[in-house]
Amino acid sequence: QVMKRTPLLASWAPLLLGAFAGGAAAAGSVTQTVGGLSITVTDLGLLPNGGTSAQAYAINNSGRIVGMATDAGFALHRVHWDAASGTIIGELPNLDPASTAVPEAINDNHEVAGTERIRSGLYYGVYWDTSGTVHALRPILGGLTTLVMAHGISNNGWIAGRSQEGAPNYHGHAVIWRSPDGDPMDLGFLGTGNYSEAYDVNDLGQVVGVANNGGASLGFLWREGQGYTNLGSLTGPTTGASIAHAVNNTGMIVGTSNGGYLPVM
Repeated sequence: QVMKRTPLLASWAPLLLGAFAGGAAAAGSVTQTVGGLSITVTDLGLLPNGGTSAQAYAINNSGRIVGMATDAGFALHRVHWDAASGTIIGELPNLDPASTAVPEAINDNHEVAGTERIRSGLYYGVYWDTSGTVHALRPILGGLTTLVMAHGISNNGWIAGRSQEGAPNYHGHAVIWRSPDGDPMDLGFLGTGNYSEAYDVNDLGQVVGVANNGGASLGFLWREGQGYTNLGSLTGPTTGASIAHAVNNTGMIVGTSNGGYLPVM
């Protein structure tokens, strides 16, 4: 299943795209046959009473979706959708009511990880437990509490992200939290690099992300006891640039290469 944002009547509305062998479609759905598959596109809609926009970011294997939506006053809300019905079923709280917390990943236990931006350049990595309570994630030893990000979460509750060290270097470190209330495990750097960031972790503890090394910014795979594996990049005009975004439980990794994007630190 794939999440996609598309314009609808001058507003942004999230869509659910699913390939189904059969079964009833949710309200606001359109089904068509493409390449022998029955594809159902479901409009997840906006917040009631004048919602202005919405975006869906992640979906788990049971069809729980997380994303963002704005109300009539353009205030941001973190919401759950149910893929089967295409309806909003709940809302996630903030640490700070004025923040722009983004739920970036949800596992099959309905635990959510993401990043809460306090203001420009300052942010918390956050975790929402199964009751919806939000927790701030700890930085690495000596790291800055307001320079932490969380991007992915496995079904066993491991969280992947980044924590930035303090003065004088302020380097970003890829980390995993094996407990949302514990200290993160610092994954260090790739080769001679001084920046790394983890985007996802699977149920086997395999971690993927991006790290610099000798001037190149490269996707990586990290495994405990084996450390970093440089995933390389495609050849082309920007050879030496890649990012690994996600990894599944069979070890397949997806990302981008030579797209002109490099992390700015």
